[in-house]
Amino acid sequence: MSVILITAIGSASAKTVIEQLKRTGHMVIGCDIHPKEWIVNARDVDYFYCVPSSVDVHAYLNVLSGICSKHKVDFLLPLTDPEADILCNDAVRSQISDTLVCLAHSSVIKLCRDKLVVERSLRENNICKTIPTKKLENNYVGVDENEFSFPGVVKPRFGRSSQGKEIVHSLEDLYFYTKNNKDLILQPFIAGNIYTVDVLRDCSGKCVCIPRKELLRNSIGLGISIRIEKCVEIVEICTSIMNYLDYIGIANIEFIRHDEQFYFLEINPRFSGGVGFSVLGGYDFVNNTIRCFGNQPIDPQPEIQDVHISQRYEQYVLGHSFNS
Repeated sequence: MSVILITAIGSASAKTVIEQLKRTGHMVIGCDIHPKEWIVNARDVDYFYCVPSSVDVHAYLNVLSGICSKHKVDFLLPLTDPEADILCNDAVRSQISDTLVCLAHSSVIKLCRDKLVVERSLRENNICKTIPTKKLENNYVGVDENEFSFPGVVKPRFGRSSQGKEIVHSLEDLYFYTKNNKDLILQPFIAGNIYTVDVLRDCSGKCVCIPRKELLRNSIGLGISIRIEKCVEIVEICTSIMNYLDYIGIANIEFIRHDEQFYFLEINPRFSGGVGFSVLGGYDFVNNTIRCFGNQPIDPQPEIQDVHISQRYEQYVLGHSFNS
């Protein structure tokens, strides 16, 4: 049994992560910036801590370090991008040196989180098909309407979960969406189906991929209804990307399929919000991530079965309020 600390247990992937770890007998500690009374998943962990927001890096790290020390935490699993950005840092890892942070190397995570640079790197090295990406500077300076064919997609260069993504149809739209924002990128709009792939690669180079076609998503890009599909091509593309990056650990890669071609959209260096789909599809990404960072063999690629899976929201009574 290992002691495992999970951050942001109110996030979309937390339920699956907690369930899989508890199923295999691990002690699970959860933390979140919101109080225990607000979070259903807090009922399912062995210990819960309300922690400062990662925006206050110093306070956040001090509290996490204290939790790791108090409980002798073996593994730390960050579930959101802002926390991964902080916890991948080598100096931070040394601060909690007795705890293994289950993240790829800091240089790899920084590359993955930069949508401009990772697109250019994959394209220039002929790793996969990508969507040409342009940096927007000083609002929309440098965008020539005669050269760029609208509609386009504007999104934060270091964004997450489809937040801040907008479709623009003209220079006027572009100005409206960019006048108060910085670090934005522009891509041509491509119609097609979104594919999301959960991927795990260990230090020996073994790579496991479970692809799913997103049939219905919410406004922040979380799949509600999906179909897991057996697709050799997308598995080969993801394996090539992970090998090129020398990525070790869990990741989620998104593509858009247009005219029978897969175009890279982004890579998220963490569990996807829909990792539960992949678990139902036949692969335990959670415990295999622990094995990966514990230098143990991970389970091999399973035979992928085509299956349609949907999820729903549920309500829980966490307590009663009484008016005096």
